[in-house]
Amino acid sequence: MGIIAACNPVEKKSAESMKPNDIHSFAQPESVVVKHIDLNLNVDFPKQVLSGKAVLTIENKSGGNELFLDTRDQRLLGSLARGP
Repeated sequence: MGIIAACNPVEKKSAESMKPNDIHSFAQPESVVVKHIDLNLNVDFPKQVLSGKAVLTIENKSGGNELFLDTRDQRLLGSLARGP
């Protein structure tokens, strides 16, 4: 009885190309990365509502002027951008 094995040459991949894409998000980590979130929430249990403020500190890798946030089933009342 003999065993025959074959393999293809292994293609080296960069760390960037190995990062999985999240199909449930519009995140673009190659362009913008959230470095810190300062979250202040109020909870209304009877109404099942969270309200408050989130301050995001980001790293703008691409130098772009747009930030896409995943806001499914959320109501965003406003936004403010500061910094270069």
